[in-house]
Amino acid sequence: LFRSYNMMRSNTLIALLAICFFVTSCGNEKPQINADAKLMAALECKAYKLKVEREKAANDIRHMADSLAKHKLPLTDLQSQQIDSLKIKYTALTAELASKITKTMDSLFAKTYRTPEQRRELDAETAKIKKEICP
Repeated sequence: LFRSYNMMRSNTLIALLAICFFVTSCGNEKPQINADAKLMAALECKAYKLKVEREKAANDIRHMADSLAKHKLPLTDLQSQQIDSLKIKYTALTAELASKITKTMDSLFAKTYRTPEQRRELDAETAKIKKEICP
């Protein structure tokens, strides 16, 4: 009888520990941090792609200008307009994305990630996800 009482008590303790573990695991912020990290990783990936695209356009413009200079030819009006159009386009896209990233971070930091430790956790999760989704 004493043996079965101890066994029952042991099983009850294990069950209580399992329930406590389950409840605390379900209540944690992992799903939230994962969703937030996915959002930040997607924005950072988009920013990286935009940077690469901008750099390629700048290199193409430099190459064109060098080729024209080599042959002592000026830029045509159409070429100047195209270059100006690209500059305006990339300036607007960069400003828009920077604003979106800033607003997203401000919102996340104000509502959820208030401490440096929470922000480090978000950064670490974002970096992990970014490795998976960014080329």
